[in-house]
Amino acid sequence: MKFNTIQVLIASTLALGTVSVAQEVSAAEQTTSIYRLYNKNTGEHFYTQSRTEQLNAIIAGWNNEGIGWVAPSYSNSPVYRVYNPHAKGGDHYYTRSKYEAQSLVNKGWKWDGNGKPVFYSGGKASVYVAYNPNAQSGSHNYTPNSFEQQSLLNNGWKFGSTAWNAVTKFNWTLAQYRALTVGDSDGKGGVNYNAIIAAHDIPSDVTIYENGSYSSKNVLYSNSDFNSGVYQYVSLTFVKQANGDYLLSNKSYLSL
Repeated sequence: MKFNTIQVLIASTLALGTVSVAQEVSAAEQTTSIYRLYNKNTGEHFYTQSRTEQLNAIIAGWNNEGIGWVAPSYSNSPVYRVYNPHAKGGDHYYTRSKYEAQSLVNKGWKWDGNGKPVFYSGGKASVYVAYNPNAQSGSHNYTPNSFEQQSLLNNGWKFGSTAWNAVTKFNWTLAQYRALTVGDSDGKGGVNYNAIIAAHDIPSDVTIYENGSYSSKNVLYSNSDFNSGVYQYVSLTFVKQANGDYLLSNKSYLSL
């Protein structure tokens, strides 16, 4: 697992001495939004985790369709994007296979992102791909919505397979939250972090705090809908045990 580590040293001179806190953030345990846009002139959808790309596309006349799905900030399964300048209106193609992408580049397609991943695959939800053999631009559609996928297949699109995976949408209920067993201040007796991941997939954000032999993991699951003004979250704190497990020591929520 690749770690992006941010270490913040907080030195506080207290009567008992100096306290040092290190903060580690794992990109593999965090998520990012994948934005979806639509070009009404070409019929193509465009997908990006870059807010800059999203805003530039909107300025250029693309329709903003919001968040297409949620992806891990990093995984061992990257997704690449290439562009066909020879198709009428232009066309983008997305693939987990760098070999396939390079093969298209060898035939005249162009790399997007200089051959680097544009986002990552990971999570328990499927992102489906469908192919329109009659289209030049927008010939591939990617969606986690099974109804949208089936509608395209019913209208003559092909493939109908899973292109990659996405993180399950916020799926917490108040009953699930209340059922969580909280241990003591050291987490003993609390539910295991791995059980939370199994039930609710990758969190929106994870921060690890360490001080000497003490280590805690603060986990946030959040859901924002700016159109309706809804904001929900479940915040959980786990404490590392001698065997390496993280057990729940505290919990809080908003608007479940």
